[in-house]
Amino acid sequence: MKESTWSPNKKREFRRVFDKVAYTAGAIFVKKQHMLLEHTPTCFVYIDLYSGDGGHPGGWGSPVIAIETLAAVYEKFALPYHIHLYEKETVDAKRLKIILGKALEHVPKGCSINLYVRDNDDVVNLQILDGAMGLVYADPYGGCEWAKVLLALSVDKKYEKIDMLVDLNPSSIKRNQGKNQKCTTCLIGTSLDNCINNIDKEFCKVREPDVGERHSIWQWALVFLSNNRTLFDTEWKKHRWYNMKDSPIRLQKLAKTNKELAGCG
Repeated sequence: MKESTWSPNKKREFRRVFDKVAYTAGAIFVKKQHMLLEHTPTCFVYIDLYSGDGGHPGGWGSPVIAIETLAAVYEKFALPYHIHLYEKETVDAKRLKIILGKALEHVPKGCSINLYVRDNDDVVNLQILDGAMGLVYADPYGGCEWAKVLLALSVDKKYEKIDMLVDLNPSSIKRNQGKNQKCTTCLIGTSLDNCINNIDKEFCKVREPDVGERHSIWQWALVFLSNNRTLFDTEWKKHRWYNMKDSPIRLQKLAKTNKELAGCG
């Protein structure tokens, strides 16, 4: 399939994270099956909260990349997968279904690809198998609803081994907090740093935004949250993924309020 034209750096880092999470899950699945351990992963779950139309001129978006990767992981490790794609815009959902095409018709036995033409507020009701590993991806259109959804999922026992990846504008959290006291992020924090601390995942990496990406300098960042310590090797820092406390000062200024930077938050 053709490569996507959505932000090359974003696409590259999405692939990097998704490959790491999916292939690690496959390896654990095989290892624990051979050892006949009680807590063998049951499947891989991928949830795309804002799937979009699945493609762009000359390429593909996150849903197709995820399907391609999980098909390869299944072929190598026989790890069953269940994909849940949310897209509330009818036109985009129709185009996504067309783009997925044969992938929807040739799903391996024991696997599934599900497309929901509605908002993602009912994602908490998905039937997730015990022991499932996976990834929830949020690339929101704007606003802060993603934070409320991820907070709800992170405290659900079924999502303990399901990681989270978000592409967001950290400054928007501070702006929304100041402009609209009813913003959902007010329920969990006033800045990215505060939100991360409130989402119930043990480990977090934030990628330093690339100069000139998206709308302006230092405005958009990928955030990865997980409970799986084995995912975090030295490669992350090499590709400019950081723990918040060890991140470059420019990223810290973007992610924290002035009060937090001063040590008062």
